[in-house]
Amino acid sequence: MEVSVADTSPQDADAELVCVGLFEEEELGDPFAGAPGAEDARGGFKKLALLRPETPARVLVVGLGKRSELDPERLRVAAAIGVREARRVGASTLAWQLPDGDDAGALATALVEGTELAAYRFDRFRAAED
Repeated sequence: MEVSVADTSPQDADAELVCVGLFEEEELGDPFAGAPGAEDARGGFKKLALLRPETPARVLVVGLGKRSELDPERLRVAAAIGVREARRVGASTLAWQLPDGDDAGALATALVEGTELAAYRFDRFRAAED
């Protein structure tokens, strides 16, 4: 797994699936607010909506719950959900928009940890598929 950090907007991310967190009682912002599927986006914890803007091809909106309850563990769970959905849609690259918070370093670390833990598959003893 390769992890990189970039200071770019989500619509310019070079990934097959871009994940954006949404807090309860907040609206999805530009540029994705008008994208197909945006009306399904909810901020409740673990709520998902798959958007189809023109660029990037897919955006997954992951509900983060109440802003006051944001912590690294909540982001690890959200990242794991993002990995599960990336597998489901066949995406091999994933990008996250870092949500606003008090400690950006801890939040970014939590997203990476959750992604790595969810992506890990122990297959040493699995039979090879034909």
